[in-house]
Amino acid sequence: MDPPKKYVKGPDGKLMLNPEYSAWKRNDQPPPFPPTAASAMPIAVATASVSGIVYEECESSDDDRTKSDASGKDAHVSGGLSNIASGARSSIGGGADNRATGEKSTVGGGQRNKAAKLKATVSGGAQNKALGPMSTVSGGNMNSANARSSTVSGGENNVAKGIFSVASGGKANKAVERLSTISGGIRNEAKGEYSTITGGQDNVTAGKCAVVNGGNQNKALGNFSVAMGRKATANHARTCVINCSSGDSVAKSTTSGEFHVKADVFTIVIDGTEVKIDKNNIKNFADLMKKGINLQSQMQEQQNQMRKMQRQIQNLMEQK
Repeated sequence: MDPPKKYVKGPDGKLMLNPEYSAWKRNDQPPPFPPTAASAMPIAVATASVSGIVYEECESSDDDRTKSDASGKDAHVSGGLSNIASGARSSIGGGADNRATGEKSTVGGGQRNKAAKLKATVSGGAQNKALGPMSTVSGGNMNSANARSSTVSGGENNVAKGIFSVASGGKANKAVERLSTISGGIRNEAKGEYSTITGGQDNVTAGKCAVVNGGNQNKALGNFSVAMGRKATANHARTCVINCSSGDSVAKSTTSGEFHVKADVFTIVIDGTEVKIDKNNIKNFADLMKKGINLQSQMQEQQNQMRKMQRQIQNLMEQK
C-alpha cells in the first residue's frame, strides 16, 4: 500500500503535516485530527510567517518545553524551545522560554525574556523584560525597561522606569524619572527629571537637571545641583558640593547658589605661584580674610567721610 501524503491542507486551507503520515511512519494508529496536546503525534512547532502556519516534523516528546508557538497574526518564531510569539507581527529569533506578546515586539534570543508592549524589544540575555511601548533591553540579566521608549543596555537588576529614561549598565540601578540617566555603577537612583548619575555607588539625584559625577553616597537634591566625591550632598538649587576629605566626614550645601568644597589640602596656582591651604595654616588664612573684610570696611568708611567733607566745603563756597 502506498504511504499517505506527507503534507495535507488543514481546515484553514494551509499546509500542515499529515497526521496519517506521521502515524504510518511510526507504524501506529492515526491520531485524532486536528492534533491535540495529549496525542502521541509529533509536536507541532509553529513557524508562522505572513503566509501562515506550517507544522514541521520533529521527534515526539511529552515535554511541553519543546513546543514553540507563533499564535499572533503574522507572528514568527525562527527557532529555539518553548518560545511564544502571541503579539501581532511579533518575532522571536531563538533561545528558550521567551515571550513576545506586544504588537510588533521582538525577542532576539536568550532565555525567559519578555517583550510585552508595542514595538518593545529584548535583544538577548536572561529574564529581561521590555514592558513599555518602544522600550528596549539589549541584554544582561533580570533587567526591566518599564516606560515608553526607556532603555536598559545591560548589566543586572537594572530598571528604567521613567519615559525616555536610560540605565546603561551596572547592577541594581534605577532610572526613575523621565529622561533620567544612569551610566553604570551599583545601587544608584536617578529620581529627578533630566538628572544624571555617571556611575559610582549608592548615589542619588532628586533635583531637576541634577548631576552626580560618580563617587560614593553622593546626593544632588536641588534643581541644577552637582555633587561629587564621597558623601557630598547638594541640598539647595544651583549648588555644587565636592567632598575630597579623608575619613568619614560629610559635606553639605548651606544655601542656594553655593560652591562648597571640603578637602584636606586646597592648592591654588596662579601664574606659576603655588599656595597651599591646609589644617596648619587655615586659621591664618581665615584671619587674613577677616582682616581684608575689616580693611575694606574701613576704606568704605573713609570714602563716606571724604564725601561728607566735600559736601560741607561746597556749601561753604556757595554761602560766600
